[in-house]
Amino acid sequence: MCTSMQYCKSIKLILLFLFLAITSCQKENFKPTAHFRVSPSFGDSKTVFYFDARESRDDNTNMEGLKVRWDWESDSVWDTPFSLEKEVARRFENSQWYFVTMEVMDHAGNTATYTDTINVWSSFPETGQLIDTRDGQVYKTVKFKEQWLMSESLRYGEWIQDTVMPSQNTGTEFYLYDNDENNLDYGGLYTWYEIMNYREDEGGQGICPEGWHVPTFIEWNDLIGFHNYIREMPDVPINIDYYYGEGSPSGMNISFFGEGRLSYPSGGKLLRSFGLDNAVKYWTSDRLGNAYREDDIRKNGYFITLSEYSYGSAWGFVNFDPVWGTNQAALVLCYLRCFKDN
Repeated sequence: MCTSMQYCKSIKLILLFLFLAITSCQKENFKPTAHFRVSPSFGDSKTVFYFDARESRDDNTNMEGLKVRWDWESDSVWDTPFSLEKEVARRFENSQWYFVTMEVMDHAGNTATYTDTINVWSSFPETGQLIDTRDGQVYKTVKFKEQWLMSESLRYGEWIQDTVMPSQNTGTEFYLYDNDENNLDYGGLYTWYEIMNYREDEGGQGICPEGWHVPTFIEWNDLIGFHNYIREMPDVPINIDYYYGEGSPSGMNISFFGEGRLSYPSGGKLLRSFGLDNAVKYWTSDRLGNAYREDDIRKNGYFITLSEYSYGSAWGFVNFDPVWGTNQAALVLCYLRCFKDN
């Protein structure tokens, strides 16, 4: 018992000081930081993928004390229990994109998750070449996911200058990016009706060589591996350049060389070029009906858009004979990769 009131107050103050000193020294227990690396990022059903979660961190738990578990398809069903083991290797049977999620837990039970993607192919692609008998041009080709396609953009027809509108009666015509002949290797920029040979024929030959056709949106979409309609992007970004770009093992040789637009003449020029080094647009043979109202003369062709970390789809105005005005949208010009008929 305290013998005096002053003594009791002193004891209480000392105890309070000790309590505050102890609690102030304790660190607030934040959630851990989850992270893992996967190597390689792509392969086939025979590939062993190596996952390493040792870069996960926590302020109050050593890395060795953190526990992790894995969900190999990000379907909210954990495929492994929590374990102190941070490294794991496995194969994937099916040919598809996989979203892999890892959850890390610290000693206090706080958790955090991290998700990354890998691309599993059925086999690595074959390559070949196509000789266009109409003009003798040679195109590289690739068989990717059982589909043969050109790994270069079509450059068939006549190059017309950026001051000229395409004409339905003078054969196939195309523009070049920035109206520069040095960009011919990247392919021609065509209007939608031009690549369709002025026929609204989904999946038809269009201006492709004999035995090849203008791909449908579904064909392109299945090839890339995501079902992202109307500009919807995947939750986890996909490095398009890494998987499908120039020099990638896919053999698709996609280069980010933009698009063109035909718009109201400026200084006599109709062509505008956009997107160099960050995106590319390819036509499909799909088309949408009138966009706004029944008497709208404008029609819409479907194209896909590929940029470094995204993939989407959209439509562009493709009517052949636009009436220029302040409210009139520009005609989109895209590249064309022909697909081989099955």
